[in-house]
Formats: sequence, C-alpha cells, structure tokens
Amino acid sequence: MKVPQIADNDAKKSLILSPIHCRADGDANTVAKPGVPDQDETLLVTPEMISKEIERHYFLGSSNLQQQFVGGMGEGDGGVWFTPRHLLAPEPLMHYEELMRDTIALVKEKRPGITFGLYTSGLVNGSTSMDVIDRLGKGGIGLSCGEVSLLGGDPVSYLNVTEGVDGSASTVEKNAFGNVCAFIGMASEKGFPITAALADGPGNRSGKDLAKSLGALSTQTYQLPVDEGTICL
Repeated sequence: MKVPQIADNDAKKSLILSPIHCRADGDANTVAKPGVPDQDETLLVTPEMISKEIERHYFLGSSNLQQQFVGGMGEGDGGVWFTPRHLLAPEPLMHYEELMRDTIALVKEKRPGITFGLYTSGLVNGSTSMDVIDRLGKGGIGLSCGEVSLLGGDPVSYLNVTEGVDGSASTVEKNAFGNVCAFIGMASEKGFPITAALADGPGNRSGKDLAKSLGALSTQTYQLPVDEGTICL
C-alpha cells in the first residue's frame, strides 16, 4: 500500500532533507524519485553528512562579517524538514530515529535556533507508538513539529488516496487510518505541534474537521494527483 507523505516543496520549507539519501558530497535530495532505496548507500549516511548540508544551506559566506545565523533565516524560514525520499522508502520514525536525533544534536551545537520538522505517515508500530511520540520533541529526537498524512476525514477517503480501495486492502491497511488518527491525537495531547496533510477532494472538509478534533494545530491541503517530486513515502 502506498501511504503518501506529501512534501510541500515551496519556499516556506527552507530545506528538505532525506534521512536516507543525503550524499557525502552534500547534495541534498529535495525531489522524490520512485524506486527502492539502495541499502548500501543508506548505511553510509551519517549525522555529519546531513549536518554538513544544513551548514552549507545556512552559511552566508561572509568572511568579514561572519554572517552565520545561529537560528534560521528570519520569519520566512521554515527550518529543516526530514522526509523519506523514495516512494518505497520506510517510515523515518521506525528506521532512522537515531540518525535524525544525532543530526539535530550536532547542528544545534552551533545553530541552536534552527527548527526541525518531520513528514511522517503516522504509521508507527502500535505497541511502541506512545514511546516514539514521547521522544519526538526536546529531550528526545529534538523535532519542533511534524506533518502527518491524514489525507481525508474517513477510512474510505484515506484508502482512495493510498490506492487500497480496490478490495485487496489487508486488515493492516484497513486499520491504517485509525492508527494515523491515534498518532495525531496522542502527539497533540503531548503538546507536540502537528499539521495534518490532506488531499483535495470529497474528504477534505471532513478531514479538516477531524484534524481539528484530534488536536492538530493546522492543516495543509495538496492537489491530487501530484507530481512525482512532491510525494514521498
């Protein structure tokens, strides 16, 4: 089942990085491409590689004034956002928690004001989801906020977007919507700022109402179908 995490690639997000594919040469990948992640490449990624790309992004390069922000680039700066790169890439919270945590800690040694966000499906193992949510913010991974793929206001709308409405959806897939709702609700109860990502369409209005009832601070609507470069898994 495809569970899109719909990455908003406009200017409000200053830098979108994948915890899987930030290369040693510092070339950030902001465009998703379909395919299976190269496991050998994944193992090569380190917090130092990712922090190097973040440093390059925020460094203004003035040798005289040493214009290096300890924070972001002002009110228009959306901070740094982690997102999976490939359509078949795994959920970051299930596979790359330590990598994100160590990257954030490393960056904040020099630039404590930079904020970090995460695009997530909200599909975390049910038995460990509360533990993961407890670790999202300060004292854990160090994230400032997250955007969760709620997609619609009911299971049918959700499955329509995830292409699981053809009658072949498994029990796990059918339960996915409830798990996403639970993730948003639990994170909100813990005071972690959540934006709910919604697909434009019949379930959008009910999705906004549901997101509000679950405690999401805001919603972001995306047009579907979207370009290959704006949906990440």
